[in-house]
Amino acid sequence: MIKALLFIFCSSLFTIWMLLSSPPNNSVDAYLITNLIQAECTNCGEEDIDYITYTVMNRTKSNKFPSTVHEVLFQSNQFKGLDRKVEAGAMINSYVYKRVLRNLSKEQVPKVLFFIAANCKSLNCETIKKNRTVVFSTNNHIYLK
Repeated sequence: MIKALLFIFCSSLFTIWMLLSSPPNNSVDAYLITNLIQAECTNCGEEDIDYITYTVMNRTKSNKFPSTVHEVLFQSNQFKGLDRKVEAGAMINSYVYKRVLRNLSKEQVPKVLFFIAANCKSLNCETIKKNRTVVFSTNNHIYLK
């Protein structure tokens, strides 16, 4: 019991430290996007981390989506699992967080607005693939504009 409480305390301190040591405009956005990445892809490689971040960044700049990272991520019928991850206060991976922060500081990124699981065969996924252009793909996801 004491070990569990100590773990929770240390992970909370780590999260606070990461948020405080980041540029103020990007720290909360990076935290939310990191939670998204961890909810969508438990074994994400660098390319998935980058392209998921680019998807969110591009959506905030598009007139077809909300203008803030928080609104984009919590828009209804988007990014399933993220809300449960954030509510649970999941401990974030420092490597993913730092990579997201670096991506948020980029001036230009590939133009992607959607991503779907690479193995998705649902009607919704098939419709997206049919009506969108593939920009990039990994073993985990297909990224489209």
